[in-house]
Amino acid sequence: MPTTSSPSLLAGRYELQGPLGTGATGTTRRGRRVADGLAVAVKERRVLGLTSFREAERLQREAELLGRLEHPGVPRLVEHFLLEDGPGSAWYVVTELVAGRTLADELAGRAPDWREVLRDVAGILDVLAYLHGRSPAVVHGDLTPDNLVRRDDGTIVLLDFHAAQTFPAARAPGLTTAVGTPGYMAPEQLTGYAEPATDVYAAGCVALALLTRRPLHTLVDEHHRLAWRDAVAVPAAVRRFLGRLLHPSPARRGSAGALAAEARALAGGRARPVRRWAAAGGASVLLAVAAALWARTPASRAAPPPEPPAPSAPLMSAAPPPATAVRYPDVPG
Repeated sequence: MPTTSSPSLLAGRYELQGPLGTGATGTTRRGRRVADGLAVAVKERRVLGLTSFREAERLQREAELLGRLEHPGVPRLVEHFLLEDGPGSAWYVVTELVAGRTLADELAGRAPDWREVLRDVAGILDVLAYLHGRSPAVVHGDLTPDNLVRRDDGTIVLLDFHAAQTFPAARAPGLTTAVGTPGYMAPEQLTGYAEPATDVYAAGCVALALLTRRPLHTLVDEHHRLAWRDAVAVPAAVRRFLGRLLHPSPARRGSAGALAAEARALAGGRARPVRRWAAAGGASVLLAVAAALWARTPASRAAPPPEPPAPSAPLMSAAPPPATAVRYPDVPG
């Protein structure tokens, strides 16, 4: 890494410490601003490692976008610069250091209650609502558990804006590139197109990862679609909510702000698990209750018209009833 006065001092201003992570877009290290001791994250991208002009353009755009954003869920930009040092020349993006654990780190722990997941999703959608409400709107484009950090106070912060872009954005035909993380990319993103609803889909994918504690590729069916409905144990209202986030059509997903409010309403509702009757036993009990109620009906009530003769075919399959499962009732609201 380019240096000035010492092996660990960058541009004479930042004391570099341990690594925070390495990815396709560069290496990020922990650091400290010498002037005031501010803890920072320093992202480095070597110029020689750039594979195209568009990649350099994305680095510049990332820094410029961060410089225009001010929200508790977005790291604050400190500065960005190009340090020329021959073969060691590199771009640097310096942001405040966000202390906490990534949601990816939390995936190894216990499976949370679905209400906890909805509260986290609401926090993520709050950040997206801020980004999408800018003029022009900012689309993050790579929302994953690795790019989400929970601060010590519980606030969730969205990191790594390398794939971010404004919307609408001018796109030259034939020059689109699919940027994102497999498993968290919306269908339209695979063609190089992204809009605010693309981030909403990714938030739904993060919710699935938190609920199932499974890699999302294990939920993909033979048609390359997320077959998630049988993998989550949530109330029907929450299932419908997730279905909107993950709808194949961007127009059917809804806005981040409205969805954040809905997630909080669902999380605050009361829903308790109940036992689903076994198919045969439940049907028998239902018929018995109905017969008892009818027997208690006053004689003055008009009798219904006669029913047609019952079919000769058996009413139930000879196959054994399915095992008793757990379901949740709808959450009010």
